[in-house]
Amino acid sequence: MKILVTERIADEGIQQMKDDGFEVDVKLSLPREELLNIVHDYDAIIVRSVTKIDEELLERAKNLKVVGRAGNGIDNIDVTACTKRGIIAVNTPESNIMAAAELAVGLA
Repeated sequence: MKILVTERIADEGIQQMKDDGFEVDVKLSLPREELLNIVHDYDAIIVRSVTKIDEELLERAKNLKVVGRAGNGIDNIDVTACTKRGIIAVNTPESNIMAAAELAVGLA
């Protein structure tokens, strides 16, 4: 499986995917046009909040099976368009619980 990571995630996560046998390409700050031109090469894409997974991108993503959002919410992912194509959209809703707790304690 070939995975594209378009935004910064933990190096340990990238290494874990590689250790598990996945081919991982990390291309940060990829211009939209370049992303549209290469997305067809990937089976999965991991984003955070900047990269938009919309109808235009999904049209070109012929091999895409999974869209992963490293973070809360999926506001930058067109889940309906993903579902229509059989693409699974997932996120990590508990990924920043510790940071939120630390902020709350710090503000208190």
